[in-house]
Amino acid sequence: MNSNFYFLISLSAFLAAVLTAGFIFLPRERFQFLAAIPLLKNKKSGHFHSRNLTWYGLITALSVAVSTAFFCTLASAYGFKLLTCLIFAGSILAVALPASKIIAFIVEKRKGTITVGGAAFTAVTAAPFSAYAALKISGDGNIESILPLLAAIGCSYLMGEGIGRLSCLSFGCCYGKPLKKYSKAVKVLLSPFAVRFHGNLKKASYESGYEGKKLFPIQNITAVIYSVSALVSAWIFLAGHFKISFLLSIITAFTWRIISEFFRADFRGFGIISSYQVMSFLAIIICIAAAYFLPSPDVITVNVSNGLIIFFDVIFVIVLQLLFAAVFLFTGISSVTYSEIYFCRKK
Repeated sequence: MNSNFYFLISLSAFLAAVLTAGFIFLPRERFQFLAAIPLLKNKKSGHFHSRNLTWYGLITALSVAVSTAFFCTLASAYGFKLLTCLIFAGSILAVALPASKIIAFIVEKRKGTITVGGAAFTAVTAAPFSAYAALKISGDGNIESILPLLAAIGCSYLMGEGIGRLSCLSFGCCYGKPLKKYSKAVKVLLSPFAVRFHGNLKKASYESGYEGKKLFPIQNITAVIYSVSALVSAWIFLAGHFKISFLLSIITAFTWRIISEFFRADFRGFGIISSYQVMSFLAIIICIAAAYFLPSPDVITVNVSNGLIIFFDVIFVIVLQLLFAAVFLFTGISSVTYSEIYFCRKK
């Protein structure tokens, strides 16, 4: 058994542990707010008006950092320079992160909302051009190198989405419909896995009044589908079938995004078919076209050990830490809740 096998098995164990813990603990009220930062003091009450830091932001930052590390590992294993990886990943994130809030505001007409679907569509549209630009700037490969780079980012996107769905359990967003609306067979099958949100500040609670109710576990199902697909796509990537890996990762991601919205109860914009579903369909078409027109390199076996070496690069480790901090600050400072803190001396 080679290093690729042990790498994927270790990654599978990590994902299984993280997802299981998330499914159990994150719907609880305790795991919505991570900390509060006191800002202004009310002289009359003696309380401090505070900004909340959320588990949503922490998990989102973790998902972005892990997916970026996963991408750089796969791309470096193929033979790309670290500079190429960082330029490409950085350009994708620079487009996707602002788009996550801008598109959500345009579609849903509400502030303080983030859409991963809109960000993903923007990233997919920009990815072939960003890949070409990264290769040109770093002088690393030719047009045949674009497809392996896209395949690596496709695998890492699934990985990030799989972990990132846990943030929805913490905040109570992207929630499913009540199980009572489904057939008896579905209720019996999914009742042991149903999601129950606790706390009146969970989005499912204050938006739809679903606190404590059994909901279709759409976040859990999505997390499992994306995580398993990420592992399968990575296995195909390491086997050297880059076009298949790219198409599998992207088609799986966006096809399930289209399907999953029919099981969700949160507001997704107006109309039976949401704007996010249309974006997902267009993303699939764009990626199929890219895979058709881009030349595919020869099939080669990729050794992941060559990619893991980047974790000994100090610059790479620092970049990951800075990325984690930046995403946490961008998504983790709550804009829809606040808190009041009263300090007293312990007796």
